[in-house]
Amino acid sequence: MSFPNFIAFVGVQADQRVLRNLVTNFLPNIDQVLREHDIELALISANWFLTLFASVVHMKVLMRVWDLFFFEGSITLFQVTLGMLKNRGA
Repeated sequence: MSFPNFIAFVGVQADQRVLRNLVTNFLPNIDQVLREHDIELALISANWFLTLFASVVHMKVLMRVWDLFFFEGSITLFQVTLGMLKNRGA
């Protein structure tokens, strides 16, 4: 693995740790279900982050997500992920 790829991988891991903490704090019921069933959140969300949600949302929604991402930055990844998890867990 080359040095730039290693740095990118470390960034992905850091994002996943931040997301895990956000889910624990803001979506405790979902966090509890994930822990009870021993589901690693990164297995679900890493692909979402790496593709900027292109693989999981419709094109109209995707364009809005990308607009927000380019305007507000990476916080959008966390906001959209929490929203998707909350919507599915409701």
